[in-house]
Amino acid sequence: MRTVTYKLEDLKTKVIHIGKVAENDATRVQIDAGSVFAEHPAAVPTMSMINPDGTAFPVSVERSGNLVLWDVKDSALAAEGPGEIQFTFTEGNTVVKGPVGRVQICRSIVGDDEAPDPIQDWMTEADAALEEIEGISATAETLSAGSQATASYSDGVLSFGIPQGAQGEPGQDGQDGADGQDGVSPTVAVTTITGGHTVTITDAQGDHAFNVMDGTAGAVIDDTSTASDKVWSASKTNELKRAITPLTPSASASDVGKVLKAKTVADGKVSEYEFGSLPSVPVTDVQVNGSSILSQGVANIQEADSSNHGVVKVNSSYGIKIHTTSDSLSINPATDAQVKEGTSTVRPISPSNQDKAAFYGLAKAAGDTTQASSSNAVGTYTEDAQSKIHDMLNAPVSVSGSTPSITAKAGVRYVCGEVSTLTIVVPASGCIDVTFESGSTATVLTITPPTGQTVKWANGFDPTSLDANTIYELNICDCLGVAGSWA
Repeated sequence: MRTVTYKLEDLKTKVIHIGKVAENDATRVQIDAGSVFAEHPAAVPTMSMINPDGTAFPVSVERSGNLVLWDVKDSALAAEGPGEIQFTFTEGNTVVKGPVGRVQICRSIVGDDEAPDPIQDWMTEADAALEEIEGISATAETLSAGSQATASYSDGVLSFGIPQGAQGEPGQDGQDGADGQDGVSPTVAVTTITGGHTVTITDAQGDHAFNVMDGTAGAVIDDTSTASDKVWSASKTNELKRAITPLTPSASASDVGKVLKAKTVADGKVSEYEFGSLPSVPVTDVQVNGSSILSQGVANIQEADSSNHGVVKVNSSYGIKIHTTSDSLSINPATDAQVKEGTSTVRPISPSNQDKAAFYGLAKAAGDTTQASSSNAVGTYTEDAQSKIHDMLNAPVSVSGSTPSITAKAGVRYVCGEVSTLTIVVPASGCIDVTFESGSTATVLTITPPTGQTVKWANGFDPTSLDANTIYELNICDCLGVAGSWA
């Protein structure tokens, strides 16, 4: 069994390859959840998965120290493609959700049909035999009794020699002086039909006939013919081949850029070629964006501005420069130092420093001014910056009113005040978190699942029977819910 190990935090950015379609117990995924178990040492882990076709279902995992172990079964590898997983940690009424991670299921070949029978390549032989027999004619003659039968083929004609039958033995004397039966000598008859002949052989068993079709006349060879369908002899064909010479006019360096044109024509045929210049076409106007810029024969292109087209000057300080080797336009991206310092220089971000731009941008937004120091490396946030960034990225949505209705979106946390009624429309997939307060009169809670689905509660929570003066937190992930409450 192959084993892959990740930290719980890695699920935010990494894709876990959990195996190939139809594998079973071939991969063990170990998730280091020490960051959760340090705060909740008695937490029990569970896991939910969305497979490539969008179906969500719980998956069996077990805890070993700070590791959550998942032995991947074939039920999780039923189809090729991407999926999602999320770990939930429950300690009493406390429910902690890990990040939603991405998994990948690789393609494999699955099939048990019988192998196809090999196909015999007999068509070529059949075509060759058909070409051989088409166009054959036949003749037949009767030979004297006792002769050997003959058959010959010449110039498309099949000739048969069929001997007469020998005189039959005298029949036995019939009763009452009846004569014996006469013997039968085979006969051959040839009759003409459209496009051929029918050969009929008659013997004691009756008539036996077969057709022999006429051959197709070959082309007439005529070396003097000028018709479009003329057929030449082999010697005439070779003579014409020798008479054809390739066109190889001589040229010099000064002919580069010129065109080849006819020089001498006789009887409608070109006998000599030469190189000539392209015809010159005088320029009568020069325009920019459809407007003429000619003035007394001089084209004066103005500088471009916000209202007019024209010549643009390149300024590398604004991110555009002339490439030193190709003399073409190129971008002049911000340097790592400029990204780190967060200066007002106008420069684009390139793929080579996009990671630094994201890192320092979040740090600056969180008020971490130490990131401008060259000694503070990318990937090291201060503790204060980490807290502020986490708050920025995970801030809940505040819901006002005493009778709100929430059409929840996956991945969002909703915080309500004291509510008398609360309606939650659960998304088709993904996870939501809703916190609300039940006042002196218990809240009436309505959970609306996606069409055709039912929300199931892992800890026996009954959404139709709530207590008064109680704070509730609901976590629903792909229609699997966990509820916590406190007075």
